[in-house]
Amino acid sequence: MRLLLLFFLFTFSTSIIAQDYASERSKSCVIAENFVKRNLKYPKEASFSLLTTIHESIDYRKCTVLGKVTTKNAYGVKIEYIYKVWLEYLGGDWSDINNWKQLKIVFEEYK
Repeated sequence: MRLLLLFFLFTFSTSIIAQDYASERSKSCVIAENFVKRNLKYPKEASFSLLTTIHESIDYRKCTVLGKVTTKNAYGVKIEYIYKVWLEYLGGDWSDINNWKQLKIVFEEYK
């Protein structure tokens, strides 16, 4: 009986931790996309690939997001870029971009 109870508690706590990580990851990715759009000439044309997005936690408030975005250039040609954004969460409502600090952002054309 104790073993069953311990198994249940372990499974439940692991599930909560996984949900928290997934929630943190998706929030960071949304904010990173907003920062990327701020740096594009044609942000309305941007299309982000969620399947290739990588999130890495640095500490409780800092993370990096690496992803791919497709957008049009000045000639109207679609170009793919790889981006990496270093973020710091300052606290408050996570969906408010003003509660985040972009520490660094890098773009490179994907060939």
